[in-house]
Amino acid sequence: MIPVAVLVSMSTYLPPGAQTGAASVIQGESGAYWAEDTGRSTFLCSVSTLQEQPDYLYPVSHIEKMVRDAEVVVRAVAVDSLPGLPLDSMAPSEAATGDPSEIVVGFSEIRFRTTEILRGPFPTTEFTFHGIVAEEDDFNTLPVPYRMVRSSGQRGNCYARDYRLGSEYLFLLKRRDGALTPHWIPLGPTNEQIRGDDDPWVKWVREQLAEDPGMEGRPPRP
Repeated sequence: MIPVAVLVSMSTYLPPGAQTGAASVIQGESGAYWAEDTGRSTFLCSVSTLQEQPDYLYPVSHIEKMVRDAEVVVRAVAVDSLPGLPLDSMAPSEAATGDPSEIVVGFSEIRFRTTEILRGPFPTTEFTFHGIVAEEDDFNTLPVPYRMVRSSGQRGNCYARDYRLGSEYLFLLKRRDGALTPHWIPLGPTNEQIRGDDDPWVKWVREQLAEDPGMEGRPPRP
């Protein structure tokens, strides 16, 4: 879907209690709206599917489908970062070929090392996504299955982009514009911080994948 910008009231698309005012609102995929307050450069995000829910959380059936639709599910540790990144890429060499006009100010190139592939195949043991290096943990505080992204994804741009170096994350990836990305379900738990193999979210996702054995997990390539 091609984004279309219109001038509306934030209250038209945002959940109850959100701040209102004139804003440029861009409609994206899955009924998501990004609202920019042009006077203060603040961003808000709302998803039509969530607006239909009394608790503003995805139904469990949607999260089950999210896992089924993921092309790759991988655990990985955030290793290090480099400043200045174009759009999402699967390797540092590919990141360098991105359009310079798409570099996001304040974001870094976060390098991840694969620890386990739950669904694959996955082409590499290391990959990069653009994000922000966080100093604190950002574990999801909701019960499993998570029906909403972790807190850093609820700040207005629809996706979590904060990563703490040395921490492990569970990525549910899907291909967009030829590259795998965790940014395909607005406000969805597609890149959650986890606590290793016994993490409840990891266990739940494993159970869902076991019910859909069409794509088997494979170990990282040496």
